[in-house]
Amino acid sequence: MLWLVGNVSPLLWAEGKPDAAIRLEQLWDSVGTAFKVNILCGYALSSFHGEEDEHVFQSICAAHSAACSQ
Repeated sequence: MLWLVGNVSPLLWAEGKPDAAIRLEQLWDSVGTAFKVNILCGYALSSFHGEEDEHVFQSICAAHSAACSQ
């Protein structure tokens, strides 16, 4: 299986564009599913600030087939 690394969505989030980041994650997940490609997107957990960003964090995780944190 092929692996791709996505770095645009985290940049969109860092630029204060959460809706664009979530939509791009949804699109990439569709591409990954259709073409059987694993896509790894890395977000700094420190970029999410408590309850104010909880909905965005949950939406980003929901747009993926799997999520993990370290």
